[in-house]
Amino acid sequence: MKRFLTVVLLFISAIMAYSGNQPLQRARFTDNWSVGLSVGGYHPMIFPMKYIADCSGWMGIVEVRKQMMPAFSMGVEADLYMRMDRDERKDPRTVIGPAFYLNISRLIQGYAGSPRFFEVEAMIMPTWGHLYRGTNSEYFPDENYFATKFGADFRFTIGRDKEWTFSLRPAMVYDLSVPHGNQYESFDINHADLQLTVGATYHIKGKRQPRHLTFAKPVVDMEEINRLNDIVNYLRSDVAQRDAEIEKARAALDSAENARAQLEDRVRELERRKPKTVERTVSVFRTQIPFNAARYSVGQSQMPSVEAITAFLKEHPKARVKVTAYVKANEKEFSQILASKRVEAVTNAILLKTGIDSGQIEGNVETTDANAPAYRLSNVSVDIAER
Repeated sequence: MKRFLTVVLLFISAIMAYSGNQPLQRARFTDNWSVGLSVGGYHPMIFPMKYIADCSGWMGIVEVRKQMMPAFSMGVEADLYMRMDRDERKDPRTVIGPAFYLNISRLIQGYAGSPRFFEVEAMIMPTWGHLYRGTNSEYFPDENYFATKFGADFRFTIGRDKEWTFSLRPAMVYDLSVPHGNQYESFDINHADLQLTVGATYHIKGKRQPRHLTFAKPVVDMEEINRLNDIVNYLRSDVAQRDAEIEKARAALDSAENARAQLEDRVRELERRKPKTVERTVSVFRTQIPFNAARYSVGQSQMPSVEAITAFLKEHPKARVKVTAYVKANEKEFSQILASKRVEAVTNAILLKTGIDSGQIEGNVETTDANAPAYRLSNVSVDIAER
């Protein structure tokens, strides 16, 4: 019973989740009905499937249903099971009850206003069954029992008005009667029948409705249309007035832009006429002072270079001196310290020899790339320029 209630809840949840927001034409109670007839066979699951040829019987189904929503319909179905064989103990019986159908294709793809050529439905049917004992009714009277049917319906809809639907319908019917004195109803595979039927369904045409659910046609309200036309005309005139104002403002903006462009041209002309200060280099002197590895003091070997710097500065006492040492980017702190001390030693030697102001000398340690030649790293560059 719990399984049956679970399946019913799943059906209800699927129906509630279906997005049927498209407006459908109002239908009467007599609209969207159909009548179907199916025939096929069934096989009790208590017998192995290898005996399907000997332990199967014939059956027929009559159904009447009404399409309630695009993906949901309900109706009444009656199943008639014929005796399998005169030697078998499986007696004829009927099963009848309300049937609920859920169209899986329309849940997934939506409803287009009429059935598609191929659709898939799922069905569930709580039923009342009656077993006919026949000649053995004196000792084994007829019995009533409760059953549940689960099935699928592979539907093919044809016809000019789509009035016919042909179906392939596999299903499983469980006999929920109390077996062997158990005190509860249950789904037992040994009390179930597997059935397969094929059938045809005729869709009845209503008085005001076609054979299937259709979308509602829009109702034309001339008074509402005239009112909306008045609103649209007012909005158009308002937009035209605003466009005229925008064009006027755009013309004023273009005039202002032209005036601005003329002023900028005048400013550029004045800039071209303004006298410029010309800087020129009077004298330039450049030399290199070499150092041995790991030494930073200025010795006798560097003095000729210092004397040349002194001679140039005596002739140009206002010149500026730039002392530069170079180190690689990945060198350790020792190389940075060594380069700084070399710059300091050269700067002190120039100040001592020339006596110029210390503000005229600028000392720097610059970083060079890793592929710089070795002589560049061991020399201190001295650049002198007077402007």
